[in-house]
Amino acid sequence: MSKKIKTLLLVAFLGCLVVGDLNVCAAENKVVEIPQENIAVIPPTNDLEILSSASLSACEIGIGIASNGVQVTLVTTATQRADEIGVKNVVIQEKTLFGWKDIPVSNYCTYNSDLYAGGIVYTLATKGTTYRVKCTHYAKFGSTELTLDNTSSELVYN
Repeated sequence: MSKKIKTLLLVAFLGCLVVGDLNVCAAENKVVEIPQENIAVIPPTNDLEILSSASLSACEIGIGIASNGVQVTLVTTATQRADEIGVKNVVIQEKTLFGWKDIPVSNYCTYNSDLYAGGIVYTLATKGTTYRVKCTHYAKFGSTELTLDNTSSELVYN
């Protein structure tokens, strides 16, 4: 680069600094030292401690076509181990001219876990009919029960 261009760039840069706002702030950062004798290490225990409030983390419902009917998959997960976790009020719904016809299924659960996963196949499905599934995912933590209602997408059984 030529000397003229370098000088021009330097003048332009200095001009930008003068014209623009340039605020420089300084702050004092105090460091607090903790003497070694004031630090205590807590040994680990085998007791389960709930460090944050428990919640349902992922609730999934799926519907698909199996070789012998409509297949439903149900997954409920929690952020911590639950006393009881699963799905209830599971209903397969069949679309009719007048709305949805409920086909009650059952309730499913597992104990002392943070995951329930299960599946069923509705073998009485009729070809050309539209189906969907509804359920309530739940988890019980002591006297607290968390729930989430869920509905699958619609599926035409062929």
